[in-house]
Amino acid sequence: MELSALLTKKILAIIAIILCLVAVFVILYPANSTRPTESHQYIQNEISQVELVPEMRNIDTSTMDTTVQPGRDLYRFANGKWLDAHQFSKPEENDGESMESQVIFTNMTIRIMEKLEEKNAAGTLSENERKMYAFYLSGLKAEHWPAKNLSPIQFLLDDICRIKTKEDVQEVSVELTKYGIKPFFAFYADSDRQVPYFYTGYLALQGPGMPREFFYEKNENTREFESHYKSFIRFCLMEAGYPEDGLNEKVNAVYSISKSLKEKTKGKARKFTLSELQEKQAQKYPEPVFDWEKFPEQIGNREITTITVYDDQEIPVIESVLAKSSVEDLKAYMTFRTMSYYSAYAGGDYSAENFNHFSEIKGQIEREPWKNSVIQAEKVALADIVAEEFNDEYVSDEAIADAKYIGSRIREVIIAKVTNKSGLSEDGRREIIEKIQSMSINIARPEQYLDYSALTVDDSSYMTNILNSNYFHFYHGIMGIEKIGEFVDRQIWPVNSLSNSWHVYRANAVYISPLALQSPKYSVNADPAIKYAVLGRLIGHEIGHGLDYDGIYYNSDGLKPRCITESDYTVFKTDYEKFIRQYAIYEENNPLSVSTATAKDEIISDVYGFEAAYEAYKTAEPVSFASKDSTGYTGAQRFFIAYAQGMRESPVNEYNYYIRVLNPKYPTSACRVNGSLSSYGYMNFSSLS
Repeated sequence: MELSALLTKKILAIIAIILCLVAVFVILYPANSTRPTESHQYIQNEISQVELVPEMRNIDTSTMDTTVQPGRDLYRFANGKWLDAHQFSKPEENDGESMESQVIFTNMTIRIMEKLEEKNAAGTLSENERKMYAFYLSGLKAEHWPAKNLSPIQFLLDDICRIKTKEDVQEVSVELTKYGIKPFFAFYADSDRQVPYFYTGYLALQGPGMPREFFYEKNENTREFESHYKSFIRFCLMEAGYPEDGLNEKVNAVYSISKSLKEKTKGKARKFTLSELQEKQAQKYPEPVFDWEKFPEQIGNREITTITVYDDQEIPVIESVLAKSSVEDLKAYMTFRTMSYYSAYAGGDYSAENFNHFSEIKGQIEREPWKNSVIQAEKVALADIVAEEFNDEYVSDEAIADAKYIGSRIREVIIAKVTNKSGLSEDGRREIIEKIQSMSINIARPEQYLDYSALTVDDSSYMTNILNSNYFHFYHGIMGIEKIGEFVDRQIWPVNSLSNSWHVYRANAVYISPLALQSPKYSVNADPAIKYAVLGRLIGHEIGHGLDYDGIYYNSDGLKPRCITESDYTVFKTDYEKFIRQYAIYEENNPLSVSTATAKDEIISDVYGFEAAYEAYKTAEPVSFASKDSTGYTGAQRFFIAYAQGMRESPVNEYNYYIRVLNPKYPTSACRVNGSLSSYGYMNFSSLS
């Protein structure tokens, strides 16, 4: 009995000691906080080099070239001295990107990391904060890795090596798609074109695997382009272990497949059942390689019964590549796509040495700093986590209220324009006004952020974090395929709020990025002329997309059947064609101009945005509009100058130009400013003199 009591006391004492140790551990290491090692060293080295842009309250007179007549070239008048100081050159020779929003966002995000560093040291990071902090730290640790580290993607390369048949090609290519590689097509969920309240699966053809291929596309039909592209293919295959013997043949085969998948088709958007997809292929290939009946199980969602293809001619293109290429050539192509996508994350020094292709073609810029690329990768990988931290740190309730008020005034102006527009039927006018009135204008913060609890992030491997993120977003992201068949949740934004501002036709909604509420573009304390000229113009531009050539087809519920009659559509189209003809005058002498035919939706939205912002400012702020301030300009004049300065972009960042040449929806800023003004007759207007 005494022995039993003694044992009981000992057991209780041991349990008490264990509980004490657990309590100490919990206090020192909270469950929601993991401490990445050596964090201070990496983070503080970057933070010490960051300066944020000062608050903007008025136009910047120091950048203006007043020798230029504003009625002839407002863009140059407002930005001439700044443009002269930032002529195209290599970044190390000129800091012309310092005013650009991408760099500003990078610096602001690094400042957030400083606070996360302090919370990490105190052990008070939330789980989302830990993930954001660990991802960034993993990227910084990778900057000076001297050798490649491809072990995280070795399982994908091994899967490709094990391919024996074309049935295996399908299975492995689908697996690669889950990790962001998309060798033949992208697959994702989006609201249904016919019933926009539910998600359906979408398929889109993928082009070449060259990183940032738009740098090369202007030379696509030249030997120079082919030479550089093939040298990159060769490098990727050799890094993956391909021997020199027979490598030229494989390089040529990969190049041929890439070109075939990049060919432009002119089909129509269409929803297919799986059996209809199979029949579509069989029209040209009686025994098609790709088995769409197996696709749902392979992709990981057996609920998929239909797939919407934006261009129905893309299906035969995919089948043609699979049917005509040998298994070994397809393996080489898939290896190339895997290596070209992931090897750039293998380490900064390795990446700089082997992936710095941009300087190889005359006139191209060098690669961006490694830390910038890490921030941009994190903006995609942890989009809503970064957005929530960014909003909490930099977006005030006052700024959102201000933006909503400006948006309401912009909406009123556009509704008034439609109300007074001649030639419309009463039914058509009512439909359009209802659409604009019900249009949701979302500012900076979504009602609900995406749940990242299923995503694993740590500070040990940058490439592994990229892999995990791609897989997470494929299934659980804003376009994750687990949503297919489910009701569309409008509380979560259907776009990455940190990448741009958007208009989504099928949601009848506008989404204004929190980046639009930052200096030098915006300040709560700014002159009203600047607020309306920059933020107001942006909101008006996005609302205007609802009435552009494509947007006018959608009604207030986001349904595709045209919300107005053919005769009403003609009223808008006639005006639009006049705008575009006038706009084209300002693009004729610009070597980086784009076709007005392909940029027409952006042109029309620019005109809506500019005019709505101007009229809203004039009616909402009549005293400011008519008054001169310390700059010596009236409010009306300050509006024009701020409009041009808000659209300013640096020639040093050739990305800003060539993305427009090759994605021709987006003209250059000079054309957008002067062209929009000319379209509505404001050029040579007396208020600019």
